[in-house]
Amino acid sequence: MNKDPVLFPPKFNIDQPLTIINYDKYRQNVLDSPYKERMRMDYDKVMFIHFTYCLSMKLFPLKFHTLRSKYFGESPINEIIPVLGARNVKNLQRRLTNTV
Repeated sequence: MNKDPVLFPPKFNIDQPLTIINYDKYRQNVLDSPYKERMRMDYDKVMFIHFTYCLSMKLFPLKFHTLRSKYFGESPINEIIPVLGARNVKNLQRRLTNTV
């Protein structure tokens, strides 16, 4: 995209740019690498809150946790853990980078 080399995490042991010649070797390295099992999610104890990230929402996670502590401090609802997740706004730049 911007002509920078693609960097892989060190665990894959890929230290050269991918070419037609070394692609199969490095592909096998990635496939053979160990991976962590994802931990099971207890959906009775976790609540996911998704919001669209933009500059005006920069402080949303901090404000959310502050308000939650203020209004639900000793409430049984505190047994449910909120997990905040953000995604980017669909703007022209993002659209162009995904389609080019």
